[in-house]
Amino acid sequence: MNEIHYGRIHHTPSLLVFSIFTLLLIFSVMQPALAVSYGSYGASANTKSVVTTLPITPKPVTVNAVSTTNTVSGKNTCPCIVFRLDDVRGSYLPDIQMKIMDVFQKKNASLSIGITGYNLTQDGKLVSYLQNNLKPGHTAIEMANHGWRHEDFATLGLSQQVTLMNKTNQELNKIFGKKPNAFFVPYGMYDNDTLKVIKQLKMNVISSSIWSEDKFVLAQGKITANKDSLGLYHIPSMTEFQSDTGNETYWTNIPKDRVIDSINSHITKYGYDVFLIHPQNFATLVNGQYVNTADTTHLDELASIIDYVKSKHIHILTISEIAGLDRASITPTVKPVATTSKPVSTIPVSKPSSDVDVSNSSIDSTEQPRVVKYVEPNGSLTMNVQYPSNDPANAQMLSMKIYRDFDTKPYLELPTVSENPYTVTLPMYHQYKIQTFVNSMLSSVILTTLDTLHQNMDVNIPWGGTILVSVYYHDGQTPVSGANISIRSQDNKTRAIGVTDSDGSATRFSLPSTIVDGNYYVVDVKINSHLVFSSDPVTLAPENINKIKLVAPWPSMLENLITVKVYNQTKVLPSNGQTYAVQMYDDQGNKLSESPVNIHGEGYFWSMQVGDYVFKVVKTSNDTVLGDKFVTVDGTKNNFDLTIQNHVSTTKPVLN
Repeated sequence: MNEIHYGRIHHTPSLLVFSIFTLLLIFSVMQPALAVSYGSYGASANTKSVVTTLPITPKPVTVNAVSTTNTVSGKNTCPCIVFRLDDVRGSYLPDIQMKIMDVFQKKNASLSIGITGYNLTQDGKLVSYLQNNLKPGHTAIEMANHGWRHEDFATLGLSQQVTLMNKTNQELNKIFGKKPNAFFVPYGMYDNDTLKVIKQLKMNVISSSIWSEDKFVLAQGKITANKDSLGLYHIPSMTEFQSDTGNETYWTNIPKDRVIDSINSHITKYGYDVFLIHPQNFATLVNGQYVNTADTTHLDELASIIDYVKSKHIHILTISEIAGLDRASITPTVKPVATTSKPVSTIPVSKPSSDVDVSNSSIDSTEQPRVVKYVEPNGSLTMNVQYPSNDPANAQMLSMKIYRDFDTKPYLELPTVSENPYTVTLPMYHQYKIQTFVNSMLSSVILTTLDTLHQNMDVNIPWGGTILVSVYYHDGQTPVSGANISIRSQDNKTRAIGVTDSDGSATRFSLPSTIVDGNYYVVDVKINSHLVFSSDPVTLAPENINKIKLVAPWPSMLENLITVKVYNQTKVLPSNGQTYAVQMYDDQGNKLSESPVNIHGEGYFWSMQVGDYVFKVVKTSNDTVLGDKFVTVDGTKNNFDLTIQNHVSTTKPVLN
């Protein structure tokens, strides 16, 4: 017994050394895993966790020549992403909507949803699902107002916008016990009235499309300063899961590597990205209609994108959480995508080849950043510009501007088009906005994604319309004949000219229709050189005849007495045995009337039409012209002074 005991004591040093060595080996292997563990940021106050088990200071990582650290600390930090689900509404692909939200619940990832208020209570299953998942303890789902029935708010007046937006707020408050803080703009378009309504209803976030967002301030390398003068945060969608090619009725796939590329590009520029999805993106298409059956392939792809952003320690926030970051100055920790020249249909989530992995804190801070050039493949886009009859438009009348992605300046401008159909070469896997002009008038705006090598697209130009112009004097009955008519567009370019006939009517003017907001025509009427007036802005619908009756501010005849007083320098013209007369001519030089000059040096005229005239003082004995004066008679002035000269005037008088 004692021998055994002492024998154990005898072997203790060797066993102790072995045990210590084993523990050190295990510790060295497990150290990276024990360093820092991050939970899902922004998902919920009850689910967010940051566990630090060892006080290890990570080495700085050099990304884009900016030194930062591979840690996430504090609430107001990025890189970040918002997943925004639009078109959440009652009795519309309900199973699809809930399956999408299930993906985010399973991934413990926050989601912001735009809800339309109309008919929501009729879908009890969806309402129950939302009520359950909006409770504490679930992954954060933030509600946003998405209109009452998905209206185009940019086309509505202020009172209409207030009514519709407020109805949805009240409906959501009644069902869920709280009002939304954000407005997700249907169709991505809004106006200044929309901003006033959001402010009036005490919300402070607007999320539109970056295509229409003029308050989005570009700031390289830090969070965007996107707060406007009303105190509203502008946080537009930037990346789309699929490309809208049918006014939210049909979508086409975007390769996953391009989606990842877009996410990383926006995060690198702004510190965050807003990723837009719709229920239709995950529904099965049957006979051209989306049905309430999920496309599991697309749901799996969405899940893999969530996994990707988590693997890069990109915080998944709600739209309102992003709104608090506009004053932060955070350098993103994601390098722009580096891919091969050939697009790849999918990217493994475990180790994406299209991005620089910055999650490894063992990278030496002295290592130079990699410079990877991405050579984009080009494709061709052939545009067939046609009218509703399928007849091609005349190429000589056409011009185009092409915008890429969310650029505000044209990627390509075509002042002239040599032929129709017309083919352009463009980098693939980008979204393009194509503006087509007919005789310099914007006639079509189309969004398309170039995702095939050779792509054809029809550009439909609406029929033009007709403007009929008639001009009358102030009584509205007496026609103005011989008036010059010109029609100019909103860019001040003259589009047509004509002359009124004896009935005051001008020829028919055939012009492109004004289908785009901000396009209009103005009709200018010129009775003579100084009697000019214009119409209010005129719109022209396709195939419409717009009859414009213009009434001049002047009467056809002036019944007041017109007096011309003649002076010899500073004194009234004396007779001195001579007789003088005042002759009246029109602006074409035709003599119309004559009045003798009385002892007061005055000549008189009456019953005159408004217009431009020339008065001449002559010596009646030999018709010598002593002086002249050019005037406009429009009823505002009845007395004119004329000073004689010692010679005949050879220059055109100046209008008084």
